[in-house]
Amino acid sequence: MTINVNFDMDGTLYDLYSLENWLEGIVNGVKGYYTNGATLVNMWKLSRVCRRLQKKGIKINIITWTQNTDNVNAIEQARKEKIAWLRKKMPYVDNIIILPYGTQKSDYMEDCVNNILFDDNVEVRKDWEEMGGIAFSQTQILNDLKTIEYRRIW
Repeated sequence: MTINVNFDMDGTLYDLYSLENWLEGIVNGVKGYYTNGATLVNMWKLSRVCRRLQKKGIKINIITWTQNTDNVNAIEQARKEKIAWLRKKMPYVDNIIILPYGTQKSDYMEDCVNNILFDDNVEVRKDWEEMGGIAFSQTQILNDLKTIEYRRIW
């Protein structure tokens, strides 16, 4: 049984929105907005659970957006910083997918039995579920992952 667990980054794992002037900073490509923020989950505990899931054959992926701007330099800066942050905080991740802002994340579901997404965006979760996936909010990631680990969702 193939299972993918997918995480959004901003507002789910990474606390972008508490940074001062975050919107202006990311639209203008100011360095550090995707690396200087806090985490929203205990990354050590997340790592332990995710690695146990991987040992069971579950893939751990990131599906995140760039910012809503036409500034090509800002988008490239965001990509570089997001990848750097993820490689540092989550080196075990199987795939990192960085999409243009607003792209349907459900278009990137792999063909498998269960596609699970953690995302802070209600509309993204709704679309994910309409396309046959299972979606969770970011509020209880560790508890929800333990439910997944012990196969209580299928």
